[in-house]
Amino acid sequence: MVRWGGAALVLALAVILARRTGTTLGDLLSPVTLKVGVTHLGLMASRFGWGWLALAGLLPVALVIGLPSGCFILPLLLFLPPWAVLLIMAIGQTMASALVWWTVRWWKLADPAGNVLQPYLGGLAGEPGGLTFWPRLFAAFPLRFLDAMAASRIPPDHRLSAHLFQIGLGNLFRMAIHVGWGHYLLAVLIDFRPFPTVDLGWLLALTLGEFLSFLLPQIPELSPAPPTVRKAVHALAQQS
Repeated sequence: MVRWGGAALVLALAVILARRTGTTLGDLLSPVTLKVGVTHLGLMASRFGWGWLALAGLLPVALVIGLPSGCFILPLLLFLPPWAVLLIMAIGQTMASALVWWTVRWWKLADPAGNVLQPYLGGLAGEPGGLTFWPRLFAAFPLRFLDAMAASRIPPDHRLSAHLFQIGLGNLFRMAIHVGWGHYLLAVLIDFRPFPTVDLGWLLALTLGEFLSFLLPQIPELSPAPPTVRKAVHALAQQS
């Protein structure tokens, strides 16, 4: 619900901006108009100064609330190189994962997966990365849901530090696809580079990656995960 709300908000802002500037939405989204708009935003951002640090501090909080990554990735890509955006998002998501982990453990919150994974719990708990790494590769499942599920199902004597590397690595791979897709989308739309077919090829490849990250949970035989994790991911997909 939060994901759809964020997408609707972005679309509504685009429509409002088009009306206020006296242009159609198609004109507003044309490559030349977008390029000019990005240039103006870059000049405005250069005067924001230390305010960027405050926004960076609020990023994990916004991610904990459940705002989709795309709300931050595309704006950040307008001002920063892809590697910097990937680093910021991976660290922000991992900090959000830690906050959710501590919240679930402290308040002893219920397992959001309910009884869906009960038949696979034994093998999944013993599988390296079964609850902390592999499920994060599938964009069909919100990260905060996966954080809460891992925190509630992993034995209480396991500290966060024992799983933080796997959580961070899973977040990094997931954000790499999102950031890469956003980067090449902007390159195709607003960048006038000498080899646009290369950008378009990468955009199509990463679009396929995004599509598969939603589709593969429904096809466990093709999922890039151990067999036990495949069954659990498929069970979650059937209930989502």
